Formats: sequence, C-alpha cells, structure tokens
Amino acid sequence: MRTLAWGLFLGLFLSIPVAAGVGAWTPEGGIEPVFSRLLADPGDPETLYALVYMQDPDSSHALWKSTDGGESWRSIQNGIPPVHLLAVDPLQAGRLYAWDSSNYSLPKLWASEDGGETWALRYDAEVRATVSQLWQILASPVRPGVLYGLSETVAGEPPFGFAIYRSADGGATWTRRGAVGTSRASIESLLHHPARNRLEYFDNDGFYTSDDNGLTWMVRGTFRGQGFQFVTRSHAAPDRLYGIPAMGAPCLVRSDDGGARWTRTRRPEFPGSLSCTSLAVAPDDPGLLWVKAEGQLGSRYVHMISTSRDGGATWSRPRSFPSSFPIAVAGDPATLFAAGGDGYTAEGPFKSTDGGQTWTPSWDGIVTGDLRQALVALPSS
Repeated sequence: MRTLAWGLFLGLFLSIPVAAGVGAWTPEGGIEPVFSRLLADPGDPETLYALVYMQDPDSSHALWKSTDGGESWRSIQNGIPPVHLLAVDPLQAGRLYAWDSSNYSLPKLWASEDGGETWALRYDAEVRATVSQLWQILASPVRPGVLYGLSETVAGEPPFGFAIYRSADGGATWTRRGAVGTSRASIESLLHHPARNRLEYFDNDGFYTSDDNGLTWMVRGTFRGQGFQFVTRSHAAPDRLYGIPAMGAPCLVRSDDGGARWTRTRRPEFPGSLSCTSLAVAPDDPGLLWVKAEGQLGSRYVHMISTSRDGGATWSRPRSFPSSFPIAVAGDPATLFAAGGDGYTAEGPFKSTDGGQTWTPSWDGIVTGDLRQALVALPSS
C-alpha cells in the first residue's frame, strides 16, 4: 500500500512543470517525522551523530552527521548498508564503529577513521564467526582499539544472562569473556569507569563491576535491594553516579563511591502520575543534571524535565520536554539536546540553548530513511 502511495505521489510531483535552468536540488526532509538516537562526540561538542530510524523489517538506521552543533546535517551512509549500532571512540578523533545485524546470524562491523567519510569492513561473521549478535558496543576510554560488546547468551546455555565480548584490535577479532546480569535495563547498560579501567553493568537486580575485562563480575551495590533502569555519570567526577531505581521510586538516587552505596535525592516537583525514566549529567560539571519524567496527565501523555545545579539537592520548576532522552555536551552548560532512545521511541533531535527552557527541531537536512532507497527533493526556486 505504501509503495502504491509513493508511486502516486511521485507521479503527481513529477508532472508539475519546473522552470528551465533551475538544476539545483537540496534535501528538505522526509515526508515523515525524524525519529533518531543521538550521539555526541566527547572530544568535540559541535560534532554529533544521529542514527535515524528506518521503517523497514529489521529496524535499521541510517547515519547522519552534524559538525555545527545540530544546525545542519549530512548523510555519512555512503559505502555501508543501514546499521543498528554506532559507537564513537573517545580516544581517537573521527573513529567510529557501526554494527550491521540485518543478517541476524552473520553480522558485520564497519569502521571509519575520518568521522564517517569513508568506511572499511572490520569484522564479517560470514568469514570468521566469533560473535554473532551484539546489543551494545562500547569503546574503551583508556586503551586505544579496545572494544567491548554486549550479547545475549544462548537460551539454555550457562552461565545465564548477557555475555561480554572483547576485542583488542578495533573489532577485527573478538573473544568471549564472562556473563553478567539477568536482564538488560537500558540501551546502554554496559559502562566503563574511565579512571579505574573498570567495566560496569546495571540491570533490574543491581549494579555490577568487573576488574578483569568482563571475565568475572560482582554485585557492587543496590538501592534497597533493587537494581536500576538507568545509570550515568559525569566524566569530571567518575566515582559519582546517578541512577533511576528499577521500580521507578524514588525518582533519583546518587552514589559517590562508584556504585557501592546509594542515597536518594530530592524529587523534582513532577506530578505524582509521572515516573522518572532518563537523565543526563554535564560532562564537565557533576553537579549539573537533568531528569526526565513521563506519564499520563489527565487526558494527555506528557514528557517533562527538571534541572538541578547542586547534585540533586534542589530542582528547577518542571517544564515540557519534546522527546525521550536528554543529551548534554561538554563546554556549554546551556546547550542540551533531546532525542529518542532505540531510535524510534520519540521524535528528534531537538536542541535547547537555554538549558532546556525552550526547544527547537534540530534535524535540518535529514531525509527520513536511507538516501539510496528514495529521493525527496524540491527545486531551489
């Protein structure tokens, strides 16, 4: 039905007379809203990457890049198929890793050394299958070329939980380490402590750590016997963690010793029907954070956000939030982005230059989907 609609649309569009001599075309955006997940380059706050959700059978994403803080975007899809995961290397400027699992049992890993301008096939399970599927890729912040992958263990295969894979050669080869947890609470449940070279993981049962590259794990802490649905930190103070408990209450908890002990913070003045679901911490200020809540408010389902500048002791008045996840960037505490999580949960990206008070769409130039599958354009006149 969609193909027929496209055919009718293009037929009508192409039948419209176009003035001779125009000959210049520019992307104006797709006919559907942009649904994307956003990644900020930790070394350059003006550089952003968006995984734009494509409505195809395997829920893949097209890759887009901005070098002006989200003001404009261009495709970096040339040379690779649509992908499912993207990781930015915090140690090497311009190094990206893109995971393609459209063939579930024979995935591929692509790597770029120039910010997505060119891509090279780094791992191909069809040639040598050492890992079949990953749910998350994490680049080490302390050792160049070291990657960690999170994969669900095979049903009935002990140890149960999620398997950790490690690559020491930029993703060309992988070795399985250990298993951790019993569930995956977030799209980024696997973390890395940048000062202690320690792997971390959280799920509904607890907060786990590993000091041997994921081979063995221990429960480092819980909050009142429960785990977490979201955990993050500021790179300026890596031992301080903020988390949202698995049951959603209280709204926010905090640890100042790397996750061993957790204490509740004051709850923002969200309506009682809203639950806290995600948060962001300023990379260079561990006291500046934003917490997002969502839920039914009367006849409407709403998203709201509140800001704390003192580590959760006091909060700003809640205000409307346009998407699923807040994203903070280094260098400018007034700049904040909003985008989806898995890539299709909410529209985005949006941008705020006043700390989240007001928001504007930030997807100028993004055409919904893969540019090689369709053309949506308007004459420059």
